[in-house]
Amino acid sequence: MDKITTINGILMATQNDFNEHVEDATVHVTEEERTAWNAKADASALASHEENAAIHVSREENDTRYGQLNAENTWTQPQTCNAVVNAKGGICVPEPSSAQEALNYDSWLSFRAANEWPLVCNSGVAAIPVWCEIIHRWQAGNIDCRTANASVQYGAIIPDDWYHLVFNFTPAPGLSLLLGKTHPWQFPEFIGDYRYMKEWAGAVSWYLSNADHVSLMIGATSHGWGSQNNSYSECYVHPIHWATSNMVSYRYPYANSINSSNTRDSSPAYQLTTYGREYLGASFSCLVRGTHLGAPLDQIEYVWTLVPSISRIAVAMAPRSSQDYRDTMNRWELWINGNYVMPMTAGFCGTGHTAVVSTAVKAHDVTATRQLGLRMSGMRVDNRNKLGGKSAIEILGQVVMSGVTPKPIPVVEASMLDVPAAGGDVILTVSSALAEDIYVLNDTMCGHDPAAVWCRQSTEQVPGGSGEVTLTLAANATGEGREVWAFISHHYGQASVVKINQAA
Repeated sequence: MDKITTINGILMATQNDFNEHVEDATVHVTEEERTAWNAKADASALASHEENAAIHVSREENDTRYGQLNAENTWTQPQTCNAVVNAKGGICVPEPSSAQEALNYDSWLSFRAANEWPLVCNSGVAAIPVWCEIIHRWQAGNIDCRTANASVQYGAIIPDDWYHLVFNFTPAPGLSLLLGKTHPWQFPEFIGDYRYMKEWAGAVSWYLSNADHVSLMIGATSHGWGSQNNSYSECYVHPIHWATSNMVSYRYPYANSINSSNTRDSSPAYQLTTYGREYLGASFSCLVRGTHLGAPLDQIEYVWTLVPSISRIAVAMAPRSSQDYRDTMNRWELWINGNYVMPMTAGFCGTGHTAVVSTAVKAHDVTATRQLGLRMSGMRVDNRNKLGGKSAIEILGQVVMSGVTPKPIPVVEASMLDVPAAGGDVILTVSSALAEDIYVLNDTMCGHDPAAVWCRQSTEQVPGGSGEVTLTLAANATGEGREVWAFISHHYGQASVVKINQAA
């Protein structure tokens, strides 16, 4: 007998079966077994059968097999996730040097900034950094341009609140003026310069009291050259003209260089000027002027907005936008009363865009004692340790602009832009993608001298985001051509500016 086929009646594999078997990872089924199993299935089921069975492998088996998790369930290889990761217990990222559990450094800076920014933006409750305190102390000690009825106090209380600076005006005809500023280069870059200070980014805010009756200029100027203290000069007698020199019209940015009072160069940093409702004699709106100095020299301009009141102003550094000019060095985002308004920009002028931090206040024909309170606050995002992957200005910009949708600039069509000396009507047709009231002011308005209002308007308010406003220009008997500008915006949105010329 050359081979045994059964033992105690149990079939055994033949020698040939063993010789033909190949050791591999497959499961071997004989032809007879396959035919037998298939015969048990319905023919139609076999024809439509798709292989979709799953083999269940534990997470630990799978991850350990591919080297992604070690025995302590810790990732050992880089992971890429293309969907949201929900971790109810939080995600802790170890510090590289110690492998101790810690929050990601970028996230930590963002978390801190997100907590601080609402307080700074609504600076009535913000903490006051030491550098803000020092700036105001410098300004209080350097009031170099004043009228006899004006004075300033440092650290005073106006009922129920405390302010760094309190400007006092007693009744007097004509102009009342105070101008305080820091010394040149004492505080360069404190309110924002991204040219060299890439390790940190800052935001500054001012909390104001009784700003409705005055015009206020805050922010940066150059060294202060040409600060005008002649109360009869054109730049201070005019209700909206507000520069520290008579070199240029109030409608265009002062072109004083940081290196010379006569060099025509873009002023550094940003400058904000407010014109209160009572100051203008307006019914619904205050006018606010910001700076757009990041354009080429022949295109620099002011940017304008209308707001219902002014109690809080905040300005935060932001990354450059893809829409900014090539030479734009710095960008800031402007907020008023907790509402986003518009960007401001600056070009590069030396190493310190702020040069001199200024605060100036102007009033006209004061008939009762006035007090303006001003409290400054601020914050910084500091990434000088380079532990994170983002720059400080990226982090601050993302926090400040999170969820922000700027209001659209209204579209305005004027029936004419050149008016004869005899005067006439200009009809402004205004519209906006936002169905919200639009407001209009013209720059001849001045509450202290109604006779100076030679351009009157049919209304200051256009309901629902579309309608018409008629500007009526009086006859021009001055012997010289003149110009009137109209500012049209949603409250807390950037304004369209219509420039109308009247012949002599």
